[in-house]
Amino acid sequence: MRTVKRSSPAMAVLVAAACLLVNSAQPAMPKAAPAFDRLMTQSKQQLDSGDYSSARLSLEEALKLSRTFPSEDPRLGTLYHCLGNLYLKEQDYATAGDYFQRAITIEQKKFGPDSLEVGDALFGLANCYQQGNNPMMAEVYIKRVVEIWSKAYGPDSEKLLSVLPSLATYASLNSNYKLAEETHRRILRIKEKTYGASDPRVGTSLNTLASLAATDGKYEEAKKLAERATEVLAKTAGSSAAYDAAVTNLQFVKQQLGETQPAASQQPPAPPGPPPAKTEKAPAGKSDGSTSGSSGPHARTDKPVQPSTTDTDAQSTGVTTGTLVRAPGSSAVATTPDEFRPWELKNQSRQASSDKQQDRTTSWGKIRYLAGGRLISQEEYKAMLLANEAYELIKEEKYRMAADVLRKAATMCPTLASVRTNLGLALSRLGDNDQAIEEFKQSIALEPTRPAAWLNLASCFQVNGQLKESVATYNEYLYRFPGDSLAAKARDLVTHLQKEVDNQTAVERALASSAAGARP
Repeated sequence: MRTVKRSSPAMAVLVAAACLLVNSAQPAMPKAAPAFDRLMTQSKQQLDSGDYSSARLSLEEALKLSRTFPSEDPRLGTLYHCLGNLYLKEQDYATAGDYFQRAITIEQKKFGPDSLEVGDALFGLANCYQQGNNPMMAEVYIKRVVEIWSKAYGPDSEKLLSVLPSLATYASLNSNYKLAEETHRRILRIKEKTYGASDPRVGTSLNTLASLAATDGKYEEAKKLAERATEVLAKTAGSSAAYDAAVTNLQFVKQQLGETQPAASQQPPAPPGPPPAKTEKAPAGKSDGSTSGSSGPHARTDKPVQPSTTDTDAQSTGVTTGTLVRAPGSSAVATTPDEFRPWELKNQSRQASSDKQQDRTTSWGKIRYLAGGRLISQEEYKAMLLANEAYELIKEEKYRMAADVLRKAATMCPTLASVRTNLGLALSRLGDNDQAIEEFKQSIALEPTRPAAWLNLASCFQVNGQLKESVATYNEYLYRFPGDSLAAKARDLVTHLQKEVDNQTAVERALASSAAGARP
């Protein structure tokens, strides 16, 4: 595995593999030295509380004591397993993977190859490979985890819902769409058994399968799935975004089957609660909130447009995407001659001449794709599907995996502003602020009307110590979006940062004056 730069311990990776310290089902283990037992118990409490620095010290002390243990002592397997979890949470994937491998070697001999202990270590190892940008190996290991858990808990156990989505994601990243579909069907079966056929979680799975079937041209099957999805989601409060997506899919497959477009009065009833929004949204997200674990006014994702598809008449098969938008527009923002714009791209001066060349016309036969009331290309449609998947990964703080998915989406369609914003957010969470800044600039250049990109860009400048750039970008955000929900926090932050900038400027002037006076 390649070495990955370690990020701050505060950015914890959400993983399902728990630190195995006490398990009543385990065979009796040799009596450990009291000091070793105390350190292991202490490290578990520290890991659970998120105090990774203290946990590292405890586990390193335990590692020193373990040097007197026999080479196959099962206590070593427990220790290595916990060290793997520690480094995984600290996002040092190479070191974590090494410890998980060592734990698996010992635990296989002690507990057997199909034991839950081995399964949990394999789960951690799969995360290491995925976060280390090797989804192919991640898929191999996650398959073994599914096999072990299926034997231990049963093939339709609710516990499998914590591992099967990872398998579906890895399979999709590897273009193994058959496995991805089979896994989603299994997820649906388990959800129906566990939660009941009318649960909204069942509705979202039905809609996912409807999309997969429609993509494969299985329109009759897609229609049945989409009809079930809309029926379930229409009865559930708080699922308007998922309901809208299901309605869109149902309309598309009906058109592909030659059925008449239903009139407005024949549309399925809106779900309880506020009416469905007509703006951009992810399938099951909130309108425009911050991600879990975010800090400060900058931590916000851009929600991708929920794509839909519709056919076209035989005479019109071409679609032209919108042109790039330069940012900031001089007509929209008043500036002074000496004002600098840290958010502009390096080649901004050449952008205007190339804007007209960015239009793309794509023809693909009878199918046309629609999102947010506009026609889009097939590449943009596929990129949006990936962006929706990455949006959920960001909410779960799986930043490395989200970055991989978003890079793939950006390659398919470089002109999606939401993809650039969320890629920048994922990279900033991984500690790569310089690249994150470039992604936020790209997002602003594509679509300057998104506050999330401005806030995140200002934050990255601040983290990098570029306080003047940070203040300028925050001020630009406040000028453009004075009524935004995070504007008040941004104003307070700008006041504090401006004082720091003024102090730095005063020091620089004093030093310059002193140096000038010292010259002969």
